[in-house]
Amino acid sequence: MKTIYFFIAVFVSAIFCTSCSKPDAEVTPARSELEVATNLEAMTSRASFPTSTEMGLFITTGSIGNVYDNTSANSNVKAVLGASGWVLTPPVYLSANNATIYAYTPYSSSVSSGTSIPVNVTSAVADYCYGKSSGTINAKSPTATITMSHALTKVRFKISKASTYTGTGKLTEISINGSTNNTICAQGTLNISTGVITATTTSAHTITRTNASGLYTITASAPTDAQAAVLDFTLIPANFQAKEISMSFTIDGKIFTFSVPAGTWEKSKINTYTLSLGGTGLTMSNVSVTVTEWAAGVNASGELK
Repeated sequence: MKTIYFFIAVFVSAIFCTSCSKPDAEVTPARSELEVATNLEAMTSRASFPTSTEMGLFITTGSIGNVYDNTSANSNVKAVLGASGWVLTPPVYLSANNATIYAYTPYSSSVSSGTSIPVNVTSAVADYCYGKSSGTINAKSPTATITMSHALTKVRFKISKASTYTGTGKLTEISINGSTNNTICAQGTLNISTGVITATTTSAHTITRTNASGLYTITASAPTDAQAAVLDFTLIPANFQAKEISMSFTIDGKIFTFSVPAGTWEKSKINTYTLSLGGTGLTMSNVSVTVTEWAAGVNASGELK
C-alpha cells in the first residue's frame, strides 16, 4: 500500500511541476485607448504644430471609407493639441484588430469623408496638412505616429528698388489672377489619403492681399526669406503655361503687372519670385525661379512693368 501511495505522490508532483514550468501566456488587452503623436515632414517653416491646433482623424481598417471596428464615431474624430499632447474627443478604443489612421488639419465638424476635405485659400494664408500613420496600431500597440505634409503651395516675392525708382516703395496690394484655363482656384477638395486637391473650377480665380496702410515697404535691399514671408500666398498647387497667371502689385498708388512664366507650383513647396522695381516698372531680369522646401519650389527673378 505504501508503494502505491508513493507512486501516486510522485505522479501528482510531476504534473504539478510540469504545469509550473510552463511560461505564462502573454495577455493582450481587450481594448486600449488610442494615443497620437505627429510630426511635420521635411518642413523648415515650423518644426511642430502650435498648441491648440485642431486635427481631424479617420480611424480605419486600412483605407478611407473602411471605418475601424464598424464604429461610426471613429470617423472625423476631433483631436486638440494640449501641453501634454493630443486629446481626442471622443476617445478612441482599439481592439486586437490593426488600425490605419488618416489625419488632416485644420479640423472641421462638417467633414464627412476623408476624400473630400473642403479647401479655401481666399485669404491667401490658409494652411492645410494631411498625413497617415505608420507601423502597427492595435490594443497591444496603441500609440500612432502620423507624419503630416502640407497640401498647399506657397508663392513668395522678394522685391527691391533700383536706383532709378524714386518713389517710397509702399506696397499696398498684391493680386494673383489665374482665370485662363482655371489655373488659379480659390476652393477645392483634399483627399487625405493621396494629398491631391481637386480644384473647384467655378470658384474665384483671383486671390488678393491688401492693406491700405501698407503690406510692406520696398527698399534697395532684397528682403530675407523671413522678411519676405509676410507677403506669402498659400495656394492650391497648379501647373501652368506662360501668361496663364498674372500678378499685379500696387506700389505708391500705381499698379505694376507681371506675367508668370510657365511652371509648376507643387504642394509643400515655396516658389520665390525675385523682382526689381526700376524707373520703367517692376522687372524680372532673368527667369530663374527658386523652389525650396517648406520646403522649396520655383525660384525666378524679373521686372514689374
